[in-house]
Amino acid sequence: MRPWGWFSIAFCIVFYLSEKSIAQTTIQRCATTSYDSLLKAKNPVYRKSRERFEEILRQYQTSGRSSRISANTLTIPVVVHVVHNNQNGIIGGINNSNISDDQIHEQIRVLNEDYRKKENTNGFNTNPVGADVNIQFVLASADPNGMVTNGIIRTYSSKPGFNPESEEDRHVLATISGWPTDRYLNIWVTTLSGNTIGYAQFPDGTGLAGLDAENGYEDSDGVFIHYGAFGVGPYVSSSIYDLGRTTTHEIGHWLGLLHTWGDTYCGTDYIDDTPVAASANNSSSLNCVSVYSNCTGTQTRNMTENYMDYSPDLCMNIFTQGQKDRIWLTLDLSPRRKKLVEYVQTENQLPESDKLTIRNSYPNPLSHDNRNLRLEVLLKGTQDITVDILNRLGGIVKTSQYPQIASSNIGIDLTTMAQGIYLVRVRTANEEKATKVVVY
Repeated sequence: MRPWGWFSIAFCIVFYLSEKSIAQTTIQRCATTSYDSLLKAKNPVYRKSRERFEEILRQYQTSGRSSRISANTLTIPVVVHVVHNNQNGIIGGINNSNISDDQIHEQIRVLNEDYRKKENTNGFNTNPVGADVNIQFVLASADPNGMVTNGIIRTYSSKPGFNPESEEDRHVLATISGWPTDRYLNIWVTTLSGNTIGYAQFPDGTGLAGLDAENGYEDSDGVFIHYGAFGVGPYVSSSIYDLGRTTTHEIGHWLGLLHTWGDTYCGTDYIDDTPVAASANNSSSLNCVSVYSNCTGTQTRNMTENYMDYSPDLCMNIFTQGQKDRIWLTLDLSPRRKKLVEYVQTENQLPESDKLTIRNSYPNPLSHDNRNLRLEVLLKGTQDITVDILNRLGGIVKTSQYPQIASSNIGIDLTTMAQGIYLVRVRTANEEKATKVVVY
């Protein structure tokens, strides 16, 4: 974690990715401190805003004040910008930066397992301080103009790679493909240069009383991941960072978390229930061996299983209650994050339901002029669902898959349907509901 704050860009540098292997050359695994120093030297307003916001956050933490945001589960809409250099447009495959939809869906699944501490998954733990963060992620179902989308935007760029330490490159990516950062979590998946697999932009304090405006990083306020470390599957090209935890880690920074070792010897992350650590866990061992520090005069075990360390993906499984509290304070105090929460709560979010429910279907009947059916589907947490359209004979005439969605307003195009009565069936792994619609 970073004792100096969280308005800077967080870089997590790891070994160069190759097919199921990692180069043996030892390189710097985190460039945050040096890059942060550069930003502060170049931009005094940035430095003031960053330091002041961290101070305000710590005051809230030490006073015991909690977030004023509702403790209900927050569903964050995600847009994944796949910026690739594949001229033929082929999707998926070995060493292809134009990654598949399946790889993206798997990443969303991992995020929800990790941030919700889902039982019977790699994201579950039995540690008494382990927390369900009560945040879940879904691919956006509506674009900034309200049009139906799958939340995946693919764009070709002839540029062979993007340098994470170049402000220009970050803005180029955001210009190539970017949505409002106060309404969506933007994740750019591309080829990152400099042996980097992930970095993120910390929340800022722009707009807080006593702080000068600093909007220079608004367009690139999101998460950037090397395509070979995004998601899970046969084309993820690292043998130790292969379970989607790079994105879990970087979103932690985007939500205001710092590294567990404080980015300095025996540093602090300002979290009481993460043990003080002398340094990052740079081990590539998949045996998940314990690591110890002696920062307080007594030997203590590092929390190497924490998502904000550098352990192999297989060894990670915990956010703590203290980290959860900091995240929710961040969502309350950072103006841009708070605006995203307000947007989600007023525009997008439907309530959870313990049972699968079709709350509404409209318009019904559907006329010749408008055959775009909307379904309000309520469910528990995030799940994969399938929507089937059946004719009067029981035959399936259309099927749509929706991986890892929460309660949602789903759009279904029935333009090609003949006039008649249809059954709309919604299925999860364990439940099924149906409703009738009329097309004329």
